[in-house]
Amino acid sequence: QVPDAKARISMLTAKLLDVKAKSIQFEAEISDVNAALDIEGLDKGFFAAVQLREWRVAHAERMKVVFRKAQADATKANGDWKIWEKRTEEREEGEDEDFAALRAKVVGELKALISARDEADDKAQAVAKELEDMGSEDPEPEGPKDYKADDYRRKPEGPDELDGSVVEMYHSFGFESVKRNNLAYLADDVIIFTVGNMTQILNLETQEQTYLPGIDGRGVGMVMVHPTREYFAVGEKGTNPNVYMYEYPSLRLVRVLSGGTEEVYSCGRFSPDGSKLATVGNYPDFMITIWDWDKESIVLRSKAFSQEVYDVSFSPTFPGYLYTSGTGHIRFWKMASTFTGLKLQGDIGRVGQGD
Repeated sequence: QVPDAKARISMLTAKLLDVKAKSIQFEAEISDVNAALDIEGLDKGFFAAVQLREWRVAHAERMKVVFRKAQADATKANGDWKIWEKRTEEREEGEDEDFAALRAKVVGELKALISARDEADDKAQAVAKELEDMGSEDPEPEGPKDYKADDYRRKPEGPDELDGSVVEMYHSFGFESVKRNNLAYLADDVIIFTVGNMTQILNLETQEQTYLPGIDGRGVGMVMVHPTREYFAVGEKGTNPNVYMYEYPSLRLVRVLSGGTEEVYSCGRFSPDGSKLATVGNYPDFMITIWDWDKESIVLRSKAFSQEVYDVSFSPTFPGYLYTSGTGHIRFWKMASTFTGLKLQGDIGRVGQGD
């Protein structure tokens, strides 16, 4: 997904350079063909330079084999070099019999090379036309995406299930006291927590309650407030549930994070600078996911553990470090750069063991 038109222009320009480079490469190889064919005295249009070089190497290796066999023959003939010359000529003539098959093979490969060149040219022209159609003026940056909760809301699965719009929450007396990390401050006098299929915001001074109904339809797994208190994340329950990012105090839906778990989010935490969000899924996958939430993209993923994970948190002093804890264990994670890219590496400690 390309966030704005300027980024798309950059992407298309890079793509154009790439396909042009491939086209130039094909042209250079075909030119090299013609030069090589002139040297060999063969008809133009048959051998690509690469195939011709391979043919030369293969022919040279065959001649080495012929020479070694001829030496053996000469030894057996007690040094009679006339026999050696005769045997060599016979083998050289035999080698020439394979030339027609080799020629047919490289002709086919050259045709494929030319076809690939033409295809690269077509792609280059298509990309160039797309850039031309976009015009020379810098496009206006695209505005913020307009997220609507109803576009993501789960629809009733049958006639016996009512749509959520049929009834309206009047008042809630509930609080899920057995859920971990289920209470956070949105402001000095405002708290947020989850209950059932609702995220509830309570003003402690006025006792005013605000309700955000769940979107994925199976309940709310976790809620977490951004360090600036300008946003909060709601991880839901359902089939491939999402994490929904809301702006506070407008309660406007601003981001939707997809693909972090299969059924339910059990916990989550923002990094100290607020740029990353870590979430952990519950059964059956128990996956830890590091998000660049503003770009709605997954940075890293890994299996957190084989049992329930209660909490996840970033290190307040060491960037790129975090931990998870759960049933009988604690695990320390590092976002490490390796030769294959960024990896999430974890060292586990089991509660109750000496090591």
